[in-house]
Amino acid sequence: MSLRAFISVNIPSTPEIDDTLRNLAGCVRSVTWVKRENLHFTLKFLGQIEEKSVSGISAALRDVSARYVPFGISLKSVGAFPGEMRPKVVWIGMEEIRIGPEDGRIGPVGTHGSGTMAAIQAEIEDALAFLGFKKEDRPFSPHLTIGRVKNREGQNLTANKILAEKIGLSKGFNYGTFEVSSICLMRSDLLPTGPRYTVIEEFPLGLSSPLKRV
Repeated sequence: MSLRAFISVNIPSTPEIDDTLRNLAGCVRSVTWVKRENLHFTLKFLGQIEEKSVSGISAALRDVSARYVPFGISLKSVGAFPGEMRPKVVWIGMEEIRIGPEDGRIGPVGTHGSGTMAAIQAEIEDALAFLGFKKEDRPFSPHLTIGRVKNREGQNLTANKILAEKIGLSKGFNYGTFEVSSICLMRSDLLPTGPRYTVIEEFPLGLSSPLKRV
């Protein structure tokens, strides 16, 4: 049997994100907003995989995650790809921050500071390439997707202008600060009510505890 899968850093919703989603949801009908329980940063989309390949993927992710220690992220600002006037994806950005004192564990270059999530993602790409997965061609740009334009009504300039104005008002806000302490292998089931995401396995960074807000 096969399943649809991806690798992610999962993020719990915050009151600030909930307020922004409510604010944006009322301005255009052509956007499908992400359910709060589905918020995540995608590290790699795997597509359809065979169940028998899960053990090999898990072993690779376990090896990568063990080499990193937890790091902090701050969710900041709202934007749209490819642009606010012709949006396809609405997102919240992030920046990495230092959290707490060093605990003495040694990690690869970039374990702390702005490159941690990108470094983890790059190692995942390399590790899974050995298992036959194609490397992503596009540069990694970590973002928290909160909405997707459903159809080409997204080209409606009036609706786009309203959405762009709402996004502009949401720029610069802080939507929560978190300690990222694990990555997850996820299953995605596409249902009539929207996607349902299920954790197949969680991999603590440096054998730490799961993600928490700080």
